[in-house]
Amino acid sequence: MKKIIFVFLLFLSACGSSASTNSPSLSTTHAPTQYSLEAARSCLQQSDLGCASENYCALKYQNPSDATAGLSCCVSKFLQILSNENTQRLSSFIGYNPLRYEELQGQSPAYLLANKKIIFGELFLKSSSQSTSLGDLAVQWGTPLLGGQIATEDLNTSLRQLGSDLAEVQSCLASEDAYVNSNVSIEGLLFGMNQKIEITPKDFRFAKFATGLLAYGFQGVFSYDWGFDKFPSWPLSPNFYRDINGQLSASDTRFGDLDSQGASRIVSKADLLRSAFNDWDTFVQSPLNGSLTDRWIAWRLAAGDEQNYKKILNTVSDSITLRSPQPITGEGTIVNFSALFQETSLPSASNIPEELNLLSADSSQNPAINWDYIDQLLKPLIQ
Repeated sequence: MKKIIFVFLLFLSACGSSASTNSPSLSTTHAPTQYSLEAARSCLQQSDLGCASENYCALKYQNPSDATAGLSCCVSKFLQILSNENTQRLSSFIGYNPLRYEELQGQSPAYLLANKKIIFGELFLKSSSQSTSLGDLAVQWGTPLLGGQIATEDLNTSLRQLGSDLAEVQSCLASEDAYVNSNVSIEGLLFGMNQKIEITPKDFRFAKFATGLLAYGFQGVFSYDWGFDKFPSWPLSPNFYRDINGQLSASDTRFGDLDSQGASRIVSKADLLRSAFNDWDTFVQSPLNGSLTDRWIAWRLAAGDEQNYKKILNTVSDSITLRSPQPITGEGTIVNFSALFQETSLPSASNIPEELNLLSADSSQNPAINWDYIDQLLKPLIQ
């Protein structure tokens, strides 16, 4: 069950939180009259995550310097995201099954993956030798979207809510900044383990980075228009190609369009992105190599990939800090993520020539992507 911890350490999803007005916390079977770590443990023994979270978070606010209660509160908030109403709805869109907390506590990662219980779990709970390709995952997620003809606005709304829920967890973690200066032990029963789990300051920084980046990404990326209202049935019709390319009418949107509300939303989350990469910088400068995160990275990434990812993320961080384009060493690529801080410099299909189409049918009537369109769309960020 230990690998489940890494869902918290990197996606720490995929995957609302008791603090979110749109994502109510799990109901409790009893209301504790006195908050304590012992009471929280008793709740976990009964698989009552809502009750445990209530205890941990009450203790956190009663004594902010209690890092054990504080981190346990944040972890419990994250775990609630995995089975809240929004995540269950999103799961149904892309082919996952509802998760009950008892299953998270009592079942192996292999069972949870095989039964599609953890949304996006394939990205974080498979080793480098067992990992599923992104192409196969796209087919896995896309098939139910096509089969159910899911409305793109419904999908975007659920994904943005997931981002908002993760932002609540990041905010919870940020409130512990001053108190996690040494290793902190939290209750292993949160993940169905009998032994305590030791969280190092390095793990803490990575958790903040991951939740912050994902929270920003879900709320930002899914502010963009898909170019069509509902996922189409298969095979794709000529009308669908016209729709996604913005050719149905003069006012028809195309893939990558961004309205003023979406642009404002993205820019308003800039501090979340800056904070995430501040934590990344602290993480990569930490010398410890035996943390949970270090072990997870070695297990999850193939040899050599770790340094490539670090090089890219370090360059993105530099472009944010210096607010200027920065080259990725040895790659011939320049990134400028500071473009995300102003509405006028955001990526948008409105900057792409009208004659350039994203999608067309090839000679076998299968969809063919025009990668020049993608390059033009991402040009403000990557060249």
